[in-house]
Amino acid sequence: RLSTESDSVNSTELALKCLNGAFIKRREYSTVRAAAFAKQLCTVSMHAPPHTSGPLLAFVRQLFQRYPAVHQLLENEQDIITSGAYTPSATDPEHTNPFASSAWELATL
Repeated sequence: RLSTESDSVNSTELALKCLNGAFIKRREYSTVRAAAFAKQLCTVSMHAPPHTSGPLLAFVRQLFQRYPAVHQLLENEQDIITSGAYTPSATDPEHTNPFASSAWELATL
């Protein structure tokens, strides 16, 4: 289905309200889960139109502020000491191993 920009903006606003309610206003999640969502949102924002990627990146910034340990995603890939590989397709965010990779998507945006 083709969507208009206004449909996309409305969908983005709704998604961000849900994410805000889950991660910012609600209880604290594990650092791994928050980092997994931050990494996924960075990846999605690379493929999203500008009117969507901007708000997504602003939410990622809020995640960094709420969960300071997620800042590990901003480190250079050579400095990462976590073993294994990042697995974005894992069904449970706890098993994606987000700290095995940096948030390199931010540098390209």
